[in-house]
Amino acid sequence: MTHADVSSAVAAWRDADIDLRVRVHLPALEWNDRLVGRSERRARHFVTTDPDGSWVAEDGGRVVGLAQVHRREGLWVLGHLFIAPVAQDRGVGRALLERVLGYGDPGEPGLIIASRDHRAMRRYALAGFELRPAIVAWGRVNRSALVADTQVREGGPQDLDDVAVIDRDVRGAGRRIDHELSLREGDRLFLFRDRGYAFLRGSRVSGAGGIDHDAAARCLATALAEAPPDAPAEVSWITGAQQWAVQVALANCLELHPHGPVMVRGEPGPLHLYLPDGAFG
Repeated sequence: MTHADVSSAVAAWRDADIDLRVRVHLPALEWNDRLVGRSERRARHFVTTDPDGSWVAEDGGRVVGLAQVHRREGLWVLGHLFIAPVAQDRGVGRALLERVLGYGDPGEPGLIIASRDHRAMRRYALAGFELRPAIVAWGRVNRSALVADTQVREGGPQDLDDVAVIDRDVRGAGRRIDHELSLREGDRLFLFRDRGYAFLRGSRVSGAGGIDHDAAARCLATALAEAPPDAPAEVSWITGAQQWAVQVALANCLELHPHGPVMVRGEPGPLHLYLPDGAFG
């Protein structure tokens, strides 16, 4: 994959997302200019940081699929794997996955934050990734019950070294370069001392972690409190080991729904004190 492929690759990604949402009965996502632009910048980011981990599939000169893996401090993460509907069930996804599985040491820890596509789950499991079922918490935050946590503050680029230390503790690897992109894109960062953090992207929590349950829960609760009141809040990929996140979601009156699983290879880190982002792992 090259930078010249990005626009066509994101178009295939968009078509795949629209198709998946119809098949699994999820609400449609508006692929407006803002979302397309953000997706293109994220794809370019991975082409820049991990050119050997970014691949596209073509059919007649048209890009019909993409796969992008990034490696940070020894942790392998599948950021993107999308196949346009016109190329599905033809072995394209399997071929792309085989390419990116060859990027890096096959024995190093790995994460795939999976969608609800049953075919993708099967491919990941057959590739040696352990499936950990997950839920998504979604809905309007109960603002009548909100109590401001004065010990959680909003952070910025100057705090990313502290975030990296927490990441190494809970997920086995830091990823400052990806957090820098998130902040440039307008994500908000909330921190509890040097013990926990959460990122908020619009009304969606796009990652959270802490060195203990209290720190992680306080940051997650603050991020939900700061979510825009005119849109449903969302916390994705909560596994059974993360009851602290379940309790925060329930306290804020969010609904719990089945979600795509977290897929794990090897031992990236404890993970029970960490909520991942879909692309950055």
